[in-house]
Amino acid sequence: MSDLEALFIHVLDAVTLKQAQVYDTIYIKGWNGLKAKSTRNVLNMLNMKDSQVDKKANELYEKISKRKDPLSSHRNLLSYDNSEAIDMSKGVNAHFLDKVFWSSVNYQLAIKLNEKNDLIVSKIMAIKSLCKSLEILSEGFGLGVYSHYYDELKSFSKQRVDAGRKGGTPSKVCSFRIRKYACELLYENKPRDEKWKNKSVAARGIMEDLQDFIEKLEREGNKIGLRYNDLERTIMTWSREDSDFKHAMEVTTNVRKTR
Repeated sequence: MSDLEALFIHVLDAVTLKQAQVYDTIYIKGWNGLKAKSTRNVLNMLNMKDSQVDKKANELYEKISKRKDPLSSHRNLLSYDNSEAIDMSKGVNAHFLDKVFWSSVNYQLAIKLNEKNDLIVSKIMAIKSLCKSLEILSEGFGLGVYSHYYDELKSFSKQRVDAGRKGGTPSKVCSFRIRKYACELLYENKPRDEKWKNKSVAARGIMEDLQDFIEKLEREGNKIGLRYNDLERTIMTWSREDSDFKHAMEVTTNVRKTR
């Protein structure tokens, strides 16, 4: 295996990993503000099943292949096409869709270029396209994550203000604080230098402290509605349905992997 081929595979793995991260975030947790159709479009683009992505990648490939100086053409075309600005007044999600599109185009273009395995220049262009794909997708993902949590924090802030006027904190905010505290308890209460034996043991291991925290919130005037007898079942539900808590459980507990 040549050094260029090894480098191509290394960068390809990095791009694939980022694509999987974005895919899982959207498919499992959802993406703030994305409509159902837009969500399907993003998932299709990440799965390389979008006809528009394939069409654009083929178009760029044909243009580059016909030029006398393909490397210079490749650099100029990507610089031009990937800098096409989207109207940011349409919002972050529209910008995110644009980023995913161009990242996927670069990815497919890289695969096509790499198939010319007898040409060193093609290998170089393929690696450059993969690097651009990773760069664009990372930018879009980072912007989307910031927007998601910024909007979420603004919403919580407004709810707290409204609750202060009415007396008490909304259950949504309390639920968020309880789950966050439960995550911290998983890390803090686990046996030292090892993990919880299983999820049930972990749940029972944090129930007492979690109940104390809930009672503290209730003494502050919040209506929680979560009984101690229901805590273990609730914790197990979080371990399946709440991405942050699920991650904390997987890190601190001997969770059996399923295929």
